[in-house]
Amino acid sequence: MRSRDAGDIALPMNQIVAKGIELRGNFRFHPEFATAVQFLNQGLIDAKPVITRILPLAEAVAAFALAGDKSQSLKVQIAFGDAPTTLKPILDTV
Repeated sequence: MRSRDAGDIALPMNQIVAKGIELRGNFRFHPEFATAVQFLNQGLIDAKPVITRILPLAEAVAAFALAGDKSQSLKVQIAFGDAPTTLKPILDTV
């Protein structure tokens, strides 16, 4: 298999086939990404339910740690500059 940005990736194909695992891949900046951003900007999608926390840039390391722990978070947003770190003001302006 080939990844767009990581080169070749070794996979245990015998185990994947033997266990009947369905393998899918995607690239996060596919055209659907632009559509999703457009829907957010138009208010057609409410993102509030999936954002667990918004942390300031100064707490970026903690934000990535939280985002990496799927038992505690779904999505974590990093606020840059003077952006508010509460959900309501940020998302209501989208």
